[in-house]
Amino acid sequence: AGTTYRLGKTLKVPVPGQFYNPLKNGEDAEHEIIDLEHLTREGMEPDEWVTKFLNVERLEGIGATTQEVVEKATLKDGLCHGFPFFPGDFALGATLEAITVGKNYKVKVDGKSSAARRGLTFHQTAMNIWPGHGLEKPTTVTLELHNTGKFLWFLHYGYQAGNFVWERILSDTSMPYDQNGRYGNQGLEPGTPVSRSNDVLLPT
Repeated sequence: AGTTYRLGKTLKVPVPGQFYNPLKNGEDAEHEIIDLEHLTREGMEPDEWVTKFLNVERLEGIGATTQEVVEKATLKDGLCHGFPFFPGDFALGATLEAITVGKNYKVKVDGKSSAARRGLTFHQTAMNIWPGHGLEKPTTVTLELHNTGKFLWFLHYGYQAGNFVWERILSDTSMPYDQNGRYGNQGLEPGTPVSRSNDVLLPT
């Protein structure tokens, strides 16, 4: 069986000007929290939106002007809506849907082909949600958004990003993910950038 998942209310993005490094000198890198639900539903005054999210050099890199981008993001209410996601950008998001996976089910996170063919992936790898995810209470799934293409995207709350594909397995697992998984029990927000490990990440 398959069910649609949508982009949830929060994004975690690297602070402006920082090379993305989930662990910086052994500590979590700084992340800015973007209220995607507010940006989509309520919008923001164009001048404030431009100051907060647009960078002239980045616009020049994609051959666009501030005016062109603002026009694309502005709705009938005169406000800018959505979060501009430039080529090369990476962010952690979460599904709008919170799910529980029983001990005898596995869920595959399937992407959206129409977005991927233009360079936007919502879930880069680790496509399996293992039995026992969200067992104690329904939990969202962390999304790894990456703009690998050449286009500027506007991310919106509730965007249909892909599908959950439910697969039944023959017997209950003896190791529910929430009790044994590296990223278990992450709640309803995007999860931690990276687990504490000995990975070498450069530059620091």
